[in-house]
Amino acid sequence: MVQDLEQRQSNEASTRMEQPLTNDTISLYWQRLIEVKTSLPERILNGLREARPQIDGDMIIIHTKNAYLGVELRPYMVELLEWMRKASGMPDLNSRVEVEYEEQKVLVYSATDKYQVMSDENPQLHELRKLLPDIDM
Repeated sequence: MVQDLEQRQSNEASTRMEQPLTNDTISLYWQRLIEVKTSLPERILNGLREARPQIDGDMIIIHTKNAYLGVELRPYMVELLEWMRKASGMPDLNSRVEVEYEEQKVLVYSATDKYQVMSDENPQLHELRKLLPDIDM
């Protein structure tokens, strides 16, 4: 069954005229790649499912929030890229992994720091502290 799908994709790639890829078509190829390459380790397949591919010219940019995935993909990138080249009919495709880091808020732990953060959000807290000096903030 997998061989039939790969053969059909090979036939489609050979008969199709070379057209520029769009992000929508690269996403469809990406989904097919995940369905076909079931022999890959589960951690790689899960990473591929979470990744978001985009196309920029002849470069597939794989966006992920997992820096470890970039390292884990290296041994498999040749195989994956060859499949994408065949499926898309674009032999010059290349790829790179870009990690998207999320900005994290710094958590405040000391009472003084908590009071400062709260007073920044609500300046009237200074007035309350003057009225109630016994409250530890």
